[in-house]
Amino acid sequence: MKVLLIGGYPKGHDRPFDPATLSGNRLRRMVDETGLDAVFLDLWQTGEEEQRGKIDYVTLAIINHHLSHNVECVALGKWVYKRLALQGVKISYLPHPASRRKLDQQKLREGLQKLVKG
Repeated sequence: MKVLLIGGYPKGHDRPFDPATLSGNRLRRMVDETGLDAVFLDLWQTGEEEQRGKIDYVTLAIINHHLSHNVECVALGKWVYKRLALQGVKISYLPHPASRRKLDQQKLREGLQKLVKG
């Protein structure tokens, strides 16, 4: 099963969850370890856009397209989840991969493993 993992913004990099970032390195390692068939998406292009929290219609259309094709869509982090919920998008939540709390990192790993099992 394919999974769409949704983050905030790429922190100055060209792609979502770039391996040069802590969150990208950690998340991509977990995805590789679990064998999850994942696609990555960011909601915003800059930190300022993320602070405003408004999601453009093209990004919402991409998410809704994935949902309509039975792709599991997962918001990584509470801010991303809350902003999508305000738009009426019903998706799953997992902790953000850059979380400092070991408990959150474990919940993320376990959540990714559950997605692999379907």
